[in-house]
Amino acid sequence: DAGGATESFHGVRPGELMLAAGSGGQVPSPEGRPAVQSGLREPSAIAFDGYGRLFIGHRIDGGRWAIGFVDDRGLLYRAISGLDGVVHALTWSAPRNALIAVVGNRILRIDCLEDLTAPSRLNCTSSPFAGGGLDDHLDEGDPATSVTFPVRTSGSWRRPAVGGLWASPTSDDVYLTVPATELVWKIDRGGALRRVAGTGVRNPHASPLHGDGGPALSANLNGPGPITGDSAGNIYFADHERPDIVHEGQVVFGNVAVRRIDAATGLLSTVVGTNMFGWTGDDYPAAGNPSFPVISLAVSPPRPGAPDGELHFGVHGYVTA
Repeated sequence: DAGGATESFHGVRPGELMLAAGSGGQVPSPEGRPAVQSGLREPSAIAFDGYGRLFIGHRIDGGRWAIGFVDDRGLLYRAISGLDGVVHALTWSAPRNALIAVVGNRILRIDCLEDLTAPSRLNCTSSPFAGGGLDDHLDEGDPATSVTFPVRTSGSWRRPAVGGLWASPTSDDVYLTVPATELVWKIDRGGALRRVAGTGVRNPHASPLHGDGGPALSANLNGPGPITGDSAGNIYFADHERPDIVHEGQVVFGNVAVRRIDAATGLLSTVVGTNMFGWTGDDYPAAGNPSFPVISLAVSPPRPGAPDGELHFGVHGYVTA
């Protein structure tokens, strides 16, 4: 988390692994219990807000989901309950002072106000932010709440309609990927959709990565997925979906490259991977060598030697940098 909240969470030190929430049980526990002693069913997304709280998307019962949070006392509460879709992604927008969540094929804004009369000391409400409309053909300038995000399917396999979500810490812009459109978008301060990368034409999965060195808007992408950014405004997103990966005997769909959009020039480059699936090994150049499917992206806070932070990415079975 480029804002540094991860490092300040309950005193965890850089490089230290600690349990933040969950007891290993899947039966949801009553609210107000220590988070590390609470049952947490199918945690699906996490984000820190600007006040040191850890928000967690998780299942509660049947097909319903919730967004819970761990407060400064280490207790687990629910911010929003009864959601009718999987919480695929969470991100904190500091300029909006709000949590942004992908729930099913919609995006919600979660606003929380201090309420000392509530056991959780917080009162949270949700409102539409994007999706939920009728138009599944996304165009430049469309109001984000007027569209419905199309879903990419392949046989019985179905990707989330929104592949990734990241809110800029310095502007009202919220970035997202929509795999079925082959595009990276942002929602601007006025709530309109704006293209950030891609032409809308799919780059075949067997083809080399397209567009390095040129404008991001001129590149053909393939099912862009997780997305994040650094303190300088550079954008990173997973690209190049491979539908033919077999890992440990199972077919795995995933993006095998990470692309970077330069904040100053808008030019695209590849920082991790190629168009192939695999793993070269530690200490090899990240770009130009195969990667396992990328399932998450995050940037650490700036530090000496890394003024824009370091890119960390989760792949099946590993977290690396």
